[in-house]
Amino acid sequence: MPSTQPFPDSLCKIPSSSTIHYWADFTELLCLVNVDGEISEADLIARTRRIAHDLKEGDEKFQSIKDSSAQDKDRWNNRARDIFSHLKYRKNCLGDYYPFDLSSNSETLQLKDTISERNCLYLFLLFASNLGYLDQARQILTNEFQEISKATLEHLLPEWAKVYVFGPSGNSDQRYRGPLWEKIKLLSEDIRGKLLVEESFFSRKNVGDAGLDIVGWIPIPDPQPSLAPGIPIFFGQCACTDKWVEKQHSSSSDTWSSLIHTIHRTSNFAFIPFFFRNIDGGWQDYTKIHSSILIDRFRIIFLLKDSYNLNEDASSLLQDLISRKEEIY
Repeated sequence: MPSTQPFPDSLCKIPSSSTIHYWADFTELLCLVNVDGEISEADLIARTRRIAHDLKEGDEKFQSIKDSSAQDKDRWNNRARDIFSHLKYRKNCLGDYYPFDLSSNSETLQLKDTISERNCLYLFLLFASNLGYLDQARQILTNEFQEISKATLEHLLPEWAKVYVFGPSGNSDQRYRGPLWEKIKLLSEDIRGKLLVEESFFSRKNVGDAGLDIVGWIPIPDPQPSLAPGIPIFFGQCACTDKWVEKQHSSSSDTWSSLIHTIHRTSNFAFIPFFFRNIDGGWQDYTKIHSSILIDRFRIIFLLKDSYNLNEDASSLLQDLISRKEEIY
């Protein structure tokens, strides 16, 4: 039975950005929490216009939204059509992995009657993309997304590659533990780099990750590995907010070259749970990708397919969130 507990930080806020993928996510969340398990273009327009018009008077950011003119209504109608076109693209390109259906006229989004294992990864990434509505679940969502990113990089590399979470993690198999200095020192040895910093540069209380979430390398069986630097190295940053644009630099070769010298540039990855696509399949905004290989929701699902299972805490959270319903009015 659906839970009567309302969705965390109830969906009473509309996306602050006009970017279409945020609005498509918002529509999917509204579909999830609707007791009928669906939302139409008309429902979306009615709800979002009501929210917008309930905003405080004098909020200049939303003055155009609050305009009740015919021109304003046309803008809302056009926006709803664009959103549902985007949702149709998601369904067409993801197939069975997409947890929603669309009506024959593509004007109503419907939650599938049965949520399969194939749908769980998509829904988890949807929730991870919307931390603003799920602040109390933030830690579980971000920790598990880090593990999802690690698994995704593993699928990109040969099976003998080494891939680890560099940042803090609750997993028992974590390789990098303790103060940041010790982790950087071990990392330099792993990737056959030359350490450029000293222990005195770091506080013993600093157990962070210096902006590096995922590390990987392909070991080459040289006779004397320490004397033969130059192996494929992969660094990655995981980000579940729109600050990923700035954060992608934190794992870049330019950033880490002042800590560890390698004889070639490392490959930099940015892992995000967003569906960062236009309806033609291209990136939503090329200018936001800065010298990194972007791995978004589509690429994660395409690469992992049926091979990833959420951990116990993440799976329990997902089932709880899916069960929460509220009336859409």
